[in-house]
Amino acid sequence: MPPRQREVLKLVTEDKKNHEIAQKLGLTDHTVRNYIVQIFEKLGVSTRVGLVLYALSEPAINERPPAP
Repeated sequence: MPPRQREVLKLVTEDKKNHEIAQKLGLTDHTVRNYIVQIFEKLGVSTRVGLVLYALSEPAINERPPAP
């Protein structure tokens, strides 16, 4: 999963709303919505609850990739 999608997913698991995620990451609400839809498709889930449950079951989702 690309780093930006990881960031969005992490904030979703922290119960942040799209607008809050957009502000924190310097994105538009629309861009955050697009990232979330892409994550839904990639993980095969259809709700934010599904995303959180998936993230909880996959600790690697919350790990940061090694610095270059």
